[in-house]
Amino acid sequence: MEHLTLDAVKKLVRDIPDFPKKGILFKDITPALAHPRALGFICDELTKPFRDKKIDKVLAIESRGFFFGTGIAERLGAGLVPVRKAGKLPWECERESYALEYGDATPTTCWQPEARSELRKF
Repeated sequence: MEHLTLDAVKKLVRDIPDFPKKGILFKDITPALAHPRALGFICDELTKPFRDKKIDKVLAIESRGFFFGTGIAERLGAGLVPVRKAGKLPWECERESYALEYGDATPTTCWQPEARSELRKF
């Protein structure tokens, strides 16, 4: 069985030029997700900086974030808080709008009042 490295996993990510619009370079992670051990390796690596922190919730932005956020939350013994497009969650939600290279987005999440988590941008 091959030994996975960060460089090996990076090679599993395909560049798709001009998707979804001309001038955008889309990073296609489906080959990494299809690899039998890459997803676990990625979640292990993303979890490392937070292992000694007291993280109670992991926020995962759809849809790629769901792939990784679930594994990270499990490894940290934390809950998962999905962040979705506006109108997709049926509860009192927080929302924040921002600009993308190819449009605008307004992700929303439904916080449980008892949750207190540190938010970090990567």
